[in-house]
Amino acid sequence: MEPYVIFTDATADLSAEFCREKDIRVVPMSYDIEGREYRFSPFASDITSDEFFELMDKGKIARTAGINEAEYQKLFEEVLLAGKDLLYIGFSSALSSSYSVSELCVRRLKEKYPERKIYAVDSLSASAGEGLLVYTAACLREEGKTIDQLAQWLYDERLHLCHWFTVDDLGALQRGGR
Repeated sequence: MEPYVIFTDATADLSAEFCREKDIRVVPMSYDIEGREYRFSPFASDITSDEFFELMDKGKIARTAGINEAEYQKLFEEVLLAGKDLLYIGFSSALSSSYSVSELCVRRLKEKYPERKIYAVDSLSASAGEGLLVYTAACLREEGKTIDQLAQWLYDERLHLCHWFTVDDLGALQRGGR
């Protein structure tokens, strides 16, 4: 089987243990709370979830930032230089600019590495929905699906995924720019 790596971003809400076990690479996400930048990843975060929610309870405002192209390029190119192909399953383009930036990066990397297969798939999801697609993709890779088969499966199946999320306070979404 051809060697390929599955990427997602921190918004998929997958555990570090799962990502290590299934060899899932995670692009960290950045956010700002009153002028201070923080990074979040299942492997390392600048503050704990409890600390984050304590700040939100105190009325602090968190604003997310899309992943920039340099971040994608650094992480993706490391894999390509190792002779592996890559499949990125990204946070919904309806919720963030990150996916469109990843597409731009992928187009440039395809020109630079024409021998590599590189896919960016918009999950059209977030949180558990995105995570479910990544989880299933990792299982299908273990079953022997090629990168082309897996990318096509994602394009087809993402439209059949329904998930809900709830928040305690709509004000938190409004303060965060949503």
